[in-house]
Amino acid sequence: MMARATTIGKPFSTTLVLVAGARHGAGAEVDDVTSVVRADSVSYRGGVAFVVMALLLDLGNVAGGFLLAVSLLGRLPVVGYDLGRFAARVASFGWVVGVVVLVAGGYYLLVHLISGPRLFHFEVVGVGVGVALLWDRLTGRQLPQADGKGLRLLLAIFGLIAIVVGLQGLFTPDG
Repeated sequence: MMARATTIGKPFSTTLVLVAGARHGAGAEVDDVTSVVRADSVSYRGGVAFVVMALLLDLGNVAGGFLLAVSLLGRLPVVGYDLGRFAARVASFGWVVGVVVLVAGGYYLLVHLISGPRLFHFEVVGVGVGVALLWDRLTGRQLPQADGKGLRLLLAIFGLIAIVVGLQGLFTPDG
């Protein structure tokens, strides 16, 4: 009889693998569930550091997207003014978010290009957000002011996309 494996569990938690009808050492065959193997989804993907990097990438995409999209979010009727004031306070730390997202996105970009399985949109958006937030430090030129036209509008739309991608990454299982 062939062994049949069934995986049960939730994303981000310990996965239980139930093996039914497997043969054990002396050839004894058991028809019921013969063994329960505990497999941490974290350990096979590279440990806790892998999960922390994924969390930093996702949260950085959300925070960086917010900083890029503030020119559009500031136009919302009820909360726009408060969002603009909050963004003005944290904008001085935008370079920190840019560095974190650029490092995390670059790490995953290299890992997935070298060892697979494929390139994901999370890391591409993360590298884009990191470069956009660090543009003035990388080139020495300032981005246009928040007038909602041209390049700033394009960056604001990219920021909204980054927020959605970051939220999607938070709810996508890593394994």
